[in-house]
Amino acid sequence: MKTLTRYRLFYFLYFTAFGAYTSFMNLYFKRLGLSGQELGRINALAPLAALVVPPLVGTWVDLHGEKRVAIMASLGATLAVFSLYLLPVRQFAPLFAISFLFALASSPLIPLADSATLDQVEKAGGDYSRVRVFGSAGFAAGTILAGWVQGRITLPWHWEPFLLLYLLAGLTALITVTTWKDRPVARNQSSAGNSERGGEAAAASASFSPLQRFLLPWRAILTGQRALLAFLLALFVARISAVVYYSFFSLYLDELGIAEGRIGITWAVAIAGEVILMMLAPVLIRRFGSRNVLLLSIVAGALRWWLYSRVESPWAIAGAQLLHGLTFATLWVAAVTYVNETAPARFRASSQALLAAISNGLAPATGVLAAGELYQRLGRVAPLFGYAAWVALFSAVYLAAYLFLERRSRLAKPVSGRAGM
Repeated sequence: MKTLTRYRLFYFLYFTAFGAYTSFMNLYFKRLGLSGQELGRINALAPLAALVVPPLVGTWVDLHGEKRVAIMASLGATLAVFSLYLLPVRQFAPLFAISFLFALASSPLIPLADSATLDQVEKAGGDYSRVRVFGSAGFAAGTILAGWVQGRITLPWHWEPFLLLYLLAGLTALITVTTWKDRPVARNQSSAGNSERGGEAAAASASFSPLQRFLLPWRAILTGQRALLAFLLALFVARISAVVYYSFFSLYLDELGIAEGRIGITWAVAIAGEVILMMLAPVLIRRFGSRNVLLLSIVAGALRWWLYSRVESPWAIAGAQLLHGLTFATLWVAAVTYVNETAPARFRASSQALLAAISNGLAPATGVLAAGELYQRLGRVAPLFGYAAWVALFSAVYLAAYLFLERRSRLAKPVSGRAGM
């Protein structure tokens, strides 16, 4: 089996599990009797873990190697903890504890897998998105399968079918990772500026204290990177707006009276647009640049959230779901590509961990608790999407203003030079 095929298979299997989890976990918690505030607290655990754990693990991997071992450890621990949901517990405290451990174990997995995939793509040739698109297909398969088994299979001991689907797909993904081979990218393949920053950092690291060595990747990645910081800030605000979708969309569909089988299908409709845009993303990025593609994605997100706040027809909702290709696929590929190109090659695991900490950690943690409180007060999900649309619009205006001012400053430099001659 070719190396990249193994990575494609991993993404498909893992996101099959993740699709089953995403589409039904909050609905499962609600049916166990958890309140909106309790849902908000549990949903805050994953982003809080993503804020802390991936940077720690990413730094360790950059300093010591062994990405594959770290991925296997993360996925193995994730499956072990997730199996605890099969225990007959219905109270908030034990469910919160299990969710906390699950968040810690799973949070570094995808940043590490993305970093390993980018290494292999650079070595073998090709585009990251052509590998990552199999994750989109897996997510669609997971949501459809979960919706199908939930409506047709009854299990003993109050087990939910989607829980077993997660464990089965996740275990198969773990077996797939054991077939990977670590093939680090030669560090002289990166751009001259990034190689210089990474090389200087590596040369100095021998005399650093443990704390200084830990902070070394972050200094190398962020020092003098004003454009990267602006990019990450816009992404941060945009991802806050997406919290309502990822945490409350199934509840939103349930409020509209949509059956469980159709909930899975509605999630899967989004993947149709995602697969197409995931394949087109490299072309768009080469043509317009990562930051302009990010801006397009944020504007599409604002439109999508506004539509959810206004429409109630299942067909209209399905139509809005097709915007997922713009609001996630192009956004994520643009973010991964831009951060990977900007960071020193030596610290690519740390750079992807930083991206995950902001996109999957700080942003959702900022938004999910507020969304839970608002849901508790409003009693409905639809108004939350209206707030999300305004947040996304703010992010788009900020990024557009930054790009405009940067372009004007760049065009003004030759004029200033001639004026001084």
